[in-house]
Amino acid sequence: MLHTYVDEDAERAGATVAGPLRAYLRSALALEYSAAAGGSLLGSISGCAATVRTMARAGVDEIACLVDFGVDEADVLGGLERLAAARADLERAAAAEAVTPPQAPAAPHPRG
Repeated sequence: MLHTYVDEDAERAGATVAGPLRAYLRSALALEYSAAAGGSLLGSISGCAATVRTMARAGVDEIACLVDFGVDEADVLGGLERLAAARADLERAAAAEAVTPPQAPAAPHPRG
């Protein structure tokens, strides 16, 4: 990805993008802090599964995973295998919850 803004004049282009680009880079840094604080799927299978469950409770029904951010290729591929295992665990748990029979209503209290 290349950040892009083309103008007739290089100095004017620089002046036009300076403020917005600084704000963008600050927000990207904030995203890194957010990722480190649970706004990501970085960690163990169980930790990532917990994050997915939290997101699902908030209404998230799909997650796109960015995996090519500098991690070694072999590690990325191993991580994808573990991600698939975590997904399978979550799907099994969701299926088990879906087939759990509802509890019978409490019996009415006898009057008398």
